Amino acid sequence: MENCINSSESSITGKSYCGGIVGLLETNGEMKDCNNYGKVNGESFFDDMVGKNNGRKNIKYKESKYAKN
Repeated sequence: MENCINSSESSITGKSYCGGIVGLLETNGEMKDCNNYGKVNGESFFDDMVGKNNGRKNIKYKESKYAKN
């Protein structure tokens, strides 16, 4: 995944594997130069970009917010 943007100002809420771009990035997965402008809320495995990262994440720009419930 490359140069992806979640430009929604909405909030993403869940228990686990919550991410502004992807919930679970698998071992062979790669995310590069993505942005999330939404807010992410979760209890476990949550982040502004990737809820749980098992792959490679190369983020240049981060302009998002996340908070633990």
